[in-house]
Amino acid sequence: MERCYGAKVRLHLLPALGPVEVAKLDADRVLMALRGARRFKHSGRAGDAAQETRQRLSPRSVQMCWVILKAALNWAAKKKKLPSNPLHGERGPKVEKALGATMHAWTPEQVLSFLATAKSAAENAASPESRRSFQTLHAIWTLLLTSGLRISEALGLEWADLDASAGLLHVRAQLVAQKGMDPFRGPLKSTNSRRTIPLTAQALAALEGLGGGQGWIFKTSRGSPYSPRNINRAWGKAVARAALPRIRLHDARHTAVSLLLGAGLDRYSVARHAGHTVATMEGTYAHVLQKQQQAVADTMTRLLQGPEAKP
Repeated sequence: MERCYGAKVRLHLLPALGPVEVAKLDADRVLMALRGARRFKHSGRAGDAAQETRQRLSPRSVQMCWVILKAALNWAAKKKKLPSNPLHGERGPKVEKALGATMHAWTPEQVLSFLATAKSAAENAASPESRRSFQTLHAIWTLLLTSGLRISEALGLEWADLDASAGLLHVRAQLVAQKGMDPFRGPLKSTNSRRTIPLTAQALAALEGLGGGQGWIFKTSRGSPYSPRNINRAWGKAVARAALPRIRLHDARHTAVSLLLGAGLDRYSVARHAGHTVATMEGTYAHVLQKQQQAVADTMTRLLQGPEAKP
C-alpha cells in the first residue's frame, strides 16, 4: 500500500500543489489544486505522445490525495516539523456516486443459471489448461455471488485464509494492483472489512475443487493473481454466455447482499458479513430495506386487528 500512496504523491499531489510552502497550505487552496489536477491517459499506443490526453482526477482520487496529505501533515505536526496541521479539523471532499452507476442484482434463479453455465464451461473445456482456468473462474463467481466479497478481497485471498474444516474464510487483506507494479496484498478498505465469514456449501465445494496449496487461491497458469481488469473481461464473457441480463462485476456483491436482505435477515448480520457498516448498507440498499419496513407495518397491522377482523 505504501507504493500506492507513493504513486499518488508523485503523480498527483506534488504536480497539483506545485512549489508552495507547507506553512501556507490551507483547505481551500488544497481542494482547489486537487480538483483542477489532471493525469495523463493514453488513448492510443503506449508511448505515442500524440495520443496522450490529460483528464481530471476522479473524485475518488481527489479524496485519497486529501487523506494522504492530511495524514502527512499530521505526522509532521506531531514531530514538531510544523507548528500545526493546517488541514486539522477541515472536512475533505466527498465522493459522490457516479451517474449511471446504478446498482443491479440478479434473482436466485438467475444466479443458479449463471453458475450452472460457468460450471458447464469448465466441464466441457477443450484442454486441461482451459479447464483449470474455467474452474477457477467458476470458483470466483460462486464466492462473489454467495458471500458478497469485494472483488479485490476475493482476488487477494491466500490458502492460509481458508479454514476448510470449519467452513470459514478469513478476510484479512485485499489485492492491490497498480500499473507498473507487481500485485501485492494490501490493507483492507476499512476496519469493518476485516472479518471471518462462514462459507456456503457451494462456495466451499468450489474452492476445495481447486485443490488447495500455498499462496494465492485464484492464480493464473503462471502462478500470479488474476488482475481485476482480466476478471472484469472474463465476467462479461461469462454473463453473455449465460444469456442473462448484463450486470457489472461489482453487482455480484450487490446481488449477494440484496438476496440476504430480501430473505429477511437482519441488517446487522448482513452488514457484518459483507464488511459494511450498518449506516452504509442502509443507504446503499434502501430499496431492499424498504420492503422490510413495509413488512413491519403489515405485521403491526395484523397484531392490532381485533378478533372480529380475523377470518
